[in-house]
This record gives sequence, C-alpha cells and structure tokens, in this order.
Amino acid sequence: MAYLSCIGTSTGVSHPLIDAAQNEQDRHAVERLVEDGFDQFVTDDRPICRLLAEAAHHTLSIACLDSASVEAIYLATESFWDIDPQLVSDESQPHYHFRATLYRSLRDLGLRHAVLYGQWLSSCANLLPTIGAAADAVDRGTYDTAMVLVGDRHPREAPRLLASGAAVYSDIAVGCLVTREHRPHSWLIGPVASYSSLLTGADHNRTLSQLIGDIRHAARELERRYNRLSGFALADADGIVVGNLDMLSTRVMTDALKIEPGKIRADSKPIIAHGYAADNLYSLNVIAKKDQYDPGSRLLVLNTAVRNWNLCSLTTS
Repeated sequence: MAYLSCIGTSTGVSHPLIDAAQNEQDRHAVERLVEDGFDQFVTDDRPICRLLAEAAHHTLSIACLDSASVEAIYLATESFWDIDPQLVSDESQPHYHFRATLYRSLRDLGLRHAVLYGQWLSSCANLLPTIGAAADAVDRGTYDTAMVLVGDRHPREAPRLLASGAAVYSDIAVGCLVTREHRPHSWLIGPVASYSSLLTGADHNRTLSQLIGDIRHAARELERRYNRLSGFALADADGIVVGNLDMLSTRVMTDALKIEPGKIRADSKPIIAHGYAADNLYSLNVIAKKDQYDPGSRLLVLNTAVRNWNLCSLTTS
C-alpha cells in the first residue's frame, strides 16, 4: 500500500484573469472562462527550481518531517528552459544547468541523499504517471517515503491565454508525500490507468467532431483499463477531480465516462486557472482543507492532456 498526504504549494502573485487578455478577441475569450468559473491566475518571477524547492519545503513543514527521511523524489516538469541567471553563466546547454540548479536547490533543503526520477513527456498529464511511479516503488518496498514534485513556469515570451481560449496558464509548483505509513488526512493510492493517442491533436485539419470522437474513444479505453486494474466501477466513485485545461474536452470526457456533473471537482480552477500538470494536486489540497469526504470515500483523479489520459482512485483514510 501507498498513501498520498501533506500537499504543499509554492506561492506567487495572483492577478485577475482579465489581465491575461492582450486584445479585444482575448478579452471575449477570458470573459467566457470567467463564466465557466475561472477567476485569477498566478505569476512568479523566480525560476522553476526555486518554486519546486518552496513546494518541497512546504510539504516537509506540513508533515513535520526531517528532510533526511525522504528517500526518493519523483519530479514532473517541462520547464527545462528556466535557468536561474544568478547561478549559471553559460546558457549554451540549458538542460545541464537546469539539472545542476535543481540539485543545488534540493541540496539546500537537506534532500541531498534522495534519489531523483523525472517525468516530462506527458505534458499536462504528467501528474498521475509520476504519482503512480512513486506509489509503485513504495508499495514494493523500494522506499518508505517518497516525495512527488510537479511544477512549471510559463515562458515569458508566450501569451498566457491559450490560442484556442481554453485556458490561462499559471506559474505553480505543488508537492506531496507518498508513504508506506498511513498519515493523518491521507489518501490510499489506487492503480493508475493510462491511455495515449499520439495522433490526437497532431493533425490540425481534424474537425471538432473528429476530436470529440477521439476523446470519447479514449474515455472508453481508459474506463476499460481502469476497471481491469482496480475492480471498481466509475459510477461508484464519490467524486472526480479534473484538471483545468479545456473544460469543454473535460465535459466530453466525463460525459463519456457517465460521471454525474455534481461529482466533478475542479477546486483549483478559480485560484490558479491552469497550472499545467499541477491542477489536480492543487485541487486535492483545497478539498482536503474542506474535509468534505468521510473515511472510505473514493475520489477519482482524471489527469489529461491533448494526447494523454490518466485515471486513478484515491480512498480517504
């Protein structure tokens, strides 16, 4: 068994969502997002390694845990471009500098002996593969205590409003513990079901009806894999925590999975808009603070991107 607990976050500066609009067309797109429940986004001028270190420190503080107890760190990010100019002088090979900066940031927290693992190829769907890998290692006894860190910063030269108007990006990092030991206010981690289609979204000539068909097919395949792995029916879940990217696609997916609309949770949506792969974990943190579910309740987590879909159950304990 493996449990998820002690969710920590980075801090940043919140802005009204309308600040992401650069022209009148953007303004209309942002107004539609506000109608859908979005309210603000978060920026942070610090490099991503500092945000990740802050989330890690917050997680350790919540857990009242000595950093030496963390045996492994499972990290998900795509922000390899984000190099701290104060720490490096040569930007010719940014991936080397990113790694060195990350090592330095974690070492300064006392995490000098934790084994590092990385996940990045699933973009906004990076979260559940990362949690699943950490949970598998803990469950089989490789580690007793692992930390998951997920975070990204939006490139400064790119608009924060997605071209399709489907989301506004934030700078955010979130961390949590994955442990063999049950901790207060923790969730038992179920198996992670995943499905990928590298064709979906790759052809810009695909019609909307074709894309909806792709999502519905992915939903059926994801449900089949989840049922095989977990032995649970999706309809029996007490809630489903979704991401904040393209709520239209999310509704198509949850409709195809026959999830009741009242069970859908996106608690981070009005707080951080879209935080890349961190949306679901941030929402879980908000849900945990509300303490709305009794012990034994089962939450589904649906973590998706354009070409990748993941589903996992978390049981409150």
